[in-house]
Amino acid sequence: MNLVKENDGFEFVIGFKGNVDHSIGGQGNKYWYYVDHNGKKAEYYVGTYENGTWTDKFYTAKGSKLTEKTVESGTAIKKIVERAYFYQEKIGQRKGKELEKYGYPCSHYVYGFGERAWAVSKDYGITVDFNDINDNDSAYHLMDLSVGSNVEKPRES
Repeated sequence: MNLVKENDGFEFVIGFKGNVDHSIGGQGNKYWYYVDHNGKKAEYYVGTYENGTWTDKFYTAKGSKLTEKTVESGTAIKKIVERAYFYQEKIGQRKGKELEKYGYPCSHYVYGFGERAWAVSKDYGITVDFNDINDNDSAYHLMDLSVGSNVEKPRES
C-alpha cells in the first residue's frame, strides 16, 4: 500500500513458465493480483480499501465475457503481500550481492541459499526473481514495472 501511495500507483509484472504473467499492483484505493494465462483467459482479485475496510472481488475474463463474485475481505492484499515479498523471510541479516539493472527495470540484490535463489528490488523492496532447482514451475522473473500514470487498473465491468 505504501508503494502505491508513494508512487501515485505501482504495478509490477512477473513471468512464469508457459507464458503466464502475474500483474500485481494498485492505484488509488484499488489493489489487484491479476493472472494472465497466455492472453486466452485472465483471473484476478481486486480489493478496494475504503474507511479501513476491504471489499474484495474475484474476476474471470475470457474474451469480452467478464464474471465476478465477492470473496473474503482482504483476499487481494494477502495474495499481493505473499508474492511481492516472496521468500524474503529467509534473508535475515544476510546481505545480497547488489547488481545493476542487467535487463531489469530496477537494480536489485541477489540472494542464494542451497537450491533456491532470488532477487529483491533495491528501490522498491519487492521480490523480482525466484528460482528453485527442484521446482522449475515455481520460478519467475520480473517482466515489467510501472509507476504513476503508467499504471492501468484491471477491468471491473
